[in-house]
Amino acid sequence: MTKLSITLIFALSVSICLSQNTEQFCNTFFNLQKVVFEQHYQPKTINDSLSSGVYRLFLEALDTDKDFYLQQDINLFEADKLSLDDYILNQDCSFITKYSDSLQNRITANINYLKTLKNVTLDYNNKYKLQFIPNQAYSFYKDKNQQEIGLQKRIAYKTLSRLLDEYEDIAYIQDNFKTLESALKPKIIDNEICLLSELLNKPKGFDNYVYSLFLNAYLKYQDPNSTYFSNSEKTIYEDGLSSNQLSFGILTDKNDNGQIVVAQIIPGSAAFINGNIEVDDIIISLTSKTQ
Repeated sequence: MTKLSITLIFALSVSICLSQNTEQFCNTFFNLQKVVFEQHYQPKTINDSLSSGVYRLFLEALDTDKDFYLQQDINLFEADKLSLDDYILNQDCSFITKYSDSLQNRITANINYLKTLKNVTLDYNNKYKLQFIPNQAYSFYKDKNQQEIGLQKRIAYKTLSRLLDEYEDIAYIQDNFKTLESALKPKIIDNEICLLSELLNKPKGFDNYVYSLFLNAYLKYQDPNSTYFSNSEKTIYEDGLSSNQLSFGILTDKNDNGQIVVAQIIPGSAAFINGNIEVDDIIISLTSKTQ
């Protein structure tokens, strides 16, 4: 009886938390919509055309390379293609939950499968075909099995690519392939898992990450040059543009080894003025000195 009570209390608390998150998203969205209609040059009418456009942009942002969602997810989402305008007009934000939950589940499933690949012998003799930039003809994975095969291909490709980058002598790679591959493949897998884990563990929470994607999709449909910033993103953006010595003025990314590198240097920033920092430099630590 006690165990059942604890379970029910936990379920109730989760439900309340989700409800509060959705309500916060709703408030933010309708405040944003008000700003658009009051200050935008030519705000788009809320109709089926807007619904279709925002839906397309939102889906592209959620799964840019079609790595996570399965076709069954897309079939479920299709009901919203011409219904987002109705949700908006009715001030109903309940639709957003299924996108966040399903994406989180798919990413978690990919992480779990990647862990099992450490003990799987990959077939490097097959003629694999990979497509890195999806186009209209490139569809989502039809089922979980096809997605897992895609993950195998990716790990095999990245392992071979890294070996070719590190060793110029192809004959040496061929003669020592088993040893080299067994040492490198787990590192490739760990790096992939790390990148996916970072996606799941966004600073403000995964739900807020998905909410921001929708808000940006809505703004992008209104105007391709408009972007939504949360308070923290606004601060980071302003710091990046600042020439103040207390801000660094660099944008970062990760290389194939999982190291943090300089991706961009903001003109006029402290990093730009310093002159000793270059794109692709590996960042070991950052410190700021004040006088």
